[in-house]
Amino acid sequence: MNERIQALAKIAKTKVPPGLLVERWIECYNQEFAKLIVHECVSVMYDNAIERKVPPDIEKTPTQYAIAILEHFGVESIDSTLRQRSTYFGNDP
Repeated sequence: MNERIQALAKIAKTKVPPGLLVERWIECYNQEFAKLIVHECVSVMYDNAIERKVPPDIEKTPTQYAIAILEHFGVESIDSTLRQRSTYFGNDP
């Protein structure tokens, strides 16, 4: 994973209210971290579509967006279990 994940983790920590018990702190931190990752993924997808100037009538495949997100976060490969389950990789639902 790259520095962006670490940066999002630090940002998530700042969004957790002070004075919480450990269990509640972890719950709040996980929620904030997840929100930040989702926003980052949406941003990557949007920016990727804009940068490549994809015409509105031609959609990119989900695989192309998945690869862009993986590259953005520095993830080297897609877990084989996910690949087998996912319709994004040509598997039937």
